[in-house]
Amino acid sequence: MSRDIEIEDFVIQREVTESLKKGKVRTRYHFNVPFLKGPIPLLWLVKAQRLGRSALSVGLILWYRDGMREIKSFRVGKRDIAKLLGTTERSVLRGISKLEAANLIFVSREAGHKLIVTLNKSPAAWETKGENNER
Repeated sequence: MSRDIEIEDFVIQREVTESLKKGKVRTRYHFNVPFLKGPIPLLWLVKAQRLGRSALSVGLILWYRDGMREIKSFRVGKRDIAKLLGTTERSVLRGISKLEAANLIFVSREAGHKLIVTLNKSPAAWETKGENNER
């Protein structure tokens, strides 16, 4: 039993238009839960995935942290990432080292301080010598 489509089905309700006029934007997120802020370049994710599970996991956390702030670089602790991922600090360091070697992130280290990480968002810099992306 199907019902006929009426033009009234497509009319925007008055309370929605009023809330838009007042600057109250309705969002589809109803819960206060963490989320990744995009866009995240697919090529960046593919390259991180090819480096292994630790690199991809750490990379996703770094993109999450990057989306939390409007600044280019941010401090991150390997212990914090390890706790969030439920893994060891050694695994996190391995992931960070692989991402850095692949030129996907830049890391600045200071003795006794958290790492300062900058995501490399320039696709041209992700290319490595001898790599052919055409398949």
